[in-house]
This record gives sequence, structure tokens and C-alpha cells, in this order.
Amino acid sequence: FGAPHAFGSYEELLASKEVDGVYIPLPTSQHVEWTAKAIEAGKHVLVEKPLALDAKDIPSLIKLRDEKKVLVCEAFMVVYHPQWIKVRDLIASGAIGRLRHVQGAFSYYNV
Repeated sequence: FGAPHAFGSYEELLASKEVDGVYIPLPTSQHVEWTAKAIEAGKHVLVEKPLALDAKDIPSLIKLRDEKKVLVCEAFMVVYHPQWIKVRDLIASGAIGRLRHVQGAFSYYNV
């Protein structure tokens, strides 16, 4: 695929001086562990939602982030997706009447 470099493990990737930031799409149960490891390695992090299964795990990540002076973001793409912004605007303008119930689904058509 023309990738300039491949890594044999996550640890090897985090140790690389060539890598400034990482994206963590791992299973949710591994988000805190690998986010902490990436921060410790001085990497900026974009981690899929939710950041943690338990909110009590987040303060230690914030403290570590502040110490290492890196950017850590939780990937809440859906919040800013144009379809939800449109729905919000329709509701706020009253264009679709009084809101009584909302049921939504978000999916991709990947062919």
C-alpha cells in the first residue's frame, strides 16, 4: 500500500520518534490503558468514544495529559455531523412542529 513504515506492535509504534499522534479505535475496554500509554510516550491522541467505561478513570488521564503537554480528544463525530445539525435547526425553527418524540439511527452505506 506504499506505507513508508509498518510497526510490529503498538509498543513499537509508541516508541517511534516519527509518530506525533495516534488514533485509538480499539475496543472500549482498552481505551484508558492505551490512551495512557500513548500520552506517556508523548503522543497526541484521538480516542474513539467513549474515552472510558468508568468516569473515575478520566481524571488520571487529564493529569497525565497536562504533565506531558499533549492534546487528547474524544472522537464525537456524530455530534457535529451535518444531518444532526440540520435536525437541530429544524426543531429550533419550529419547521417540523412541536417535538414529541425522537428516535434516531445513524449508519453508513458502505459499498
